[in-house]
Amino acid sequence: MEQTQRVGFLLIHGLAGSHNVLLPLAEFLEEKNLIVRNIDLPGHNTTPEDLKTRVWAEWTEYAQEQLEQLKDTCDQVYLSGTSLGGIISLFLAARNEGISGIILFSTALKPFNLKSWVVYNFPFIRYFIRWVPMKNFVLKYIGIPTNWRIYEKIPMESLSEGVKLLKSLEIIVNKVVQPILIIHSHQDKLIPFKTTKQITSAINSEDVTIAGITEGGHVILKDKGCNHSLEIIDKWLEARI
Repeated sequence: MEQTQRVGFLLIHGLAGSHNVLLPLAEFLEEKNLIVRNIDLPGHNTTPEDLKTRVWAEWTEYAQEQLEQLKDTCDQVYLSGTSLGGIISLFLAARNEGISGIILFSTALKPFNLKSWVVYNFPFIRYFIRWVPMKNFVLKYIGIPTNWRIYEKIPMESLSEGVKLLKSLEIIVNKVVQPILIIHSHQDKLIPFKTTKQITSAINSEDVTIAGITEGGHVILKDKGCNHSLEIIDKWLEARI
């Protein structure tokens, strides 16, 4: 990969996680002399109680601030996010001209099972269920990815804020026109592979690549799907940078 321009990447993690989940990608990009901002969203990498006080606009505004700093110093800027971070990446792409491309991991735009449908359609559930314990949930849907960390419990308010973000994105997602790479594991037990169609049917990008990973699960970059994902990203970037 040869480039004379300064190329930057904004990396955005998922709900209740941290920049740790995207470290393999950050290191991969930095080895190519690309500029990387691998951020922690407000309320993340602190405490669940801190997360409980945050609203979705704080996440998008902070990500926008980080994006502006990259735009000030780079000729090309790419967005990449996993799960909630993928939603925020699409939100930023819809609102910012000049984004060079988007890389998504394990992202959905609409409910994909009964539980997500209930949270999406009945926001008042947060008044009856305050916290979602993560231990059994992680073991059932995610497994134990290598060196991966997440809060031991997630505030139901934060899930409701994620829904508000989704509904705000729904209004503008058709403005996403940038080249996009969507990486998703067929073994993802949390968000099924079929949700990739939610994204492709909503955006207006002409350059769309969907890459199905046969190994790993939801946390692709921290499990067996990592190396394959990085190989796919390498080839995708080679054709665009």
